[in-house]
Amino acid sequence: MKWQTTKKWNLANRKSLVDCLARLVEERLAHFHIRFADFSVYDHDGPRRQFDTVSKMFYQLLLHRAIRHYGTEFKMLIRPDNGGCTEELINFKGALVAEGRRRYGAHPECVQDISCADSKRELVLQLLDVTMGALTAIKNDRHLRPSASEAKKELSHYALDKLGIKDIHNNYDNGRTLSVWNVIPKRRGPIG
Repeated sequence: MKWQTTKKWNLANRKSLVDCLARLVEERLAHFHIRFADFSVYDHDGPRRQFDTVSKMFYQLLLHRAIRHYGTEFKMLIRPDNGGCTEELINFKGALVAEGRRRYGAHPECVQDISCADSKRELVLQLLDVTMGALTAIKNDRHLRPSASEAKKELSHYALDKLGIKDIHNNYDNGRTLSVWNVIPKRRGPIG
């Protein structure tokens, strides 16, 4: 199931995915960390341009949430959805661990593996795809566009409510369980 294919006739199925993720977070069986950034304020330089910008954003999310919160206690298997934005993350495993050790005292073997998975086959990634699509629609005001479907509007508000996020535009961090991180770059230009 994907956010993009949300329709009135399958809305109940999409809501059940949001319910599942919200329940896992509430019961502390899963933790959900979100990083938003205004994509337009970055220079997308380099041969892969926007792919590299998003890849760097994933790196920052992994460093400042996953490594920071779990790197001293756990060995992690990182499974991002496959695609051009995540395929290079494996090449940065060493840098991620080294920076995690320096900044947060992470264990030198805290990241056991980074490999992409296919969200068409991985239910956890479908939970994330549907929920993140709904939250991103609210964050980017896509739910207000005349072309937005009623089903997607409804699902967007449903996800916000189920996760207990009062304002998607403000940072929220309850530690390990749930965080919304609205990044404001210190300067315009490339991220690193």
